[in-house]
Amino acid sequence: MNRSAALLIAGMLAGAAPQDDPIESRVYNVEFLTKRIRDFPGASLGLQEGGDAFSEECEGSSFLPDEMLCDLIRHNVAEDSWAHAKAGIHFDSGILTITNRRSIHEKIGAYLAYWRGFLARMITIDASVLLIDPELLEKIRGASPAGRPAVFTPEQMRRIDEAAREGKEARRVKSMRVSAFNGQRVNLQDTTQHQYIGDYDSQTATGSALLDPVFSQYSTGFVLDVRAFWEPFGTAVTLEVRGTVADPVSVGERTVKLLRDVGAAGDKGNDRLRSGRTEVKIHLPQVSVTSVRTTVTIRNRESALAGLVQSGNQCLAFFLTPSVHSLEDRPAGEPAFEEQRLLRLYDVSSLTRALTDFPGPRTEVLVGRVGMRTGAAFGVLEEGIR
Repeated sequence: MNRSAALLIAGMLAGAAPQDDPIESRVYNVEFLTKRIRDFPGASLGLQEGGDAFSEECEGSSFLPDEMLCDLIRHNVAEDSWAHAKAGIHFDSGILTITNRRSIHEKIGAYLAYWRGFLARMITIDASVLLIDPELLEKIRGASPAGRPAVFTPEQMRRIDEAAREGKEARRVKSMRVSAFNGQRVNLQDTTQHQYIGDYDSQTATGSALLDPVFSQYSTGFVLDVRAFWEPFGTAVTLEVRGTVADPVSVGERTVKLLRDVGAAGDKGNDRLRSGRTEVKIHLPQVSVTSVRTTVTIRNRESALAGLVQSGNQCLAFFLTPSVHSLEDRPAGEPAFEEQRLLRLYDVSSLTRALTDFPGPRTEVLVGRVGMRTGAAFGVLEEGIR
């Protein structure tokens, strides 16, 4: 074979490579990785200033911000190929549009499958609120792991469940289960709302005044509000817990005598002042609220005694049991990279995450601010405190 024929064959082989590995544009749905996960704070129980017990939903964070995901693909999957004039990557509303060679697309698909499998994990929290005899609790608690008195094994929890079913030394107040993504704040609640007359508004007109009742509301029941994080060490889970139990005690009534002064325009510009007395009733609800606010870190499927309140001969105990499970049966492993330089992410949230403080409630009487009033004036007439 002469030199010219050899060069011709080599040129044909070189020209065939781009045809076997053409440049293509493909669309990838990465909404699961990049969408922001909403937080769902729990409602407030008991008597609330303003009467609004609901908490609004708020937008949280995403698993991978879109810019970070694009950078990971560019740096870790055939980094040199992105210098081609036609190569590119564009993100819009959860969709990646990527232009590159067919062989590169195969690597990108495997890389995205790895991230979906790695991040597609949820945390399920089982919460139990029990009234339990203190002696029984201490007896069962004595078998806890050394140095971890607030941790209960599955066998210990089984004994507590048996006592709750018998109903003699323990009684289950509430059991709940809620699931969340990593870092998401969720709630589960069983509440009842009650209305009561807490105040009156004055409605004035020329020479007359009326009183309109102002209705407020309070909520009773149980609310579990939790933010969960799975940690990169020892299958541990950190729980930021807000648990509340509120029970109605009574709703009293109080009769209030009001002095009413009404100003009216008289004849020929002479103003007149009329006075009168009226009686109205307001409601005085009483609510018993028991709450726990804390942060705990425990191992997967262990139970933690998050809070304990003793009242009389029984204790009100809050137990939490987290479990982490994957949404995929066989999560894809991390692909082997050929690049000399790699862009990697390291989870250091357990080292840098800010801890939330939970100050205790104020037990003093709160007096609302009163501004300038116009129209009818009402004064309380009292001989003494009843």
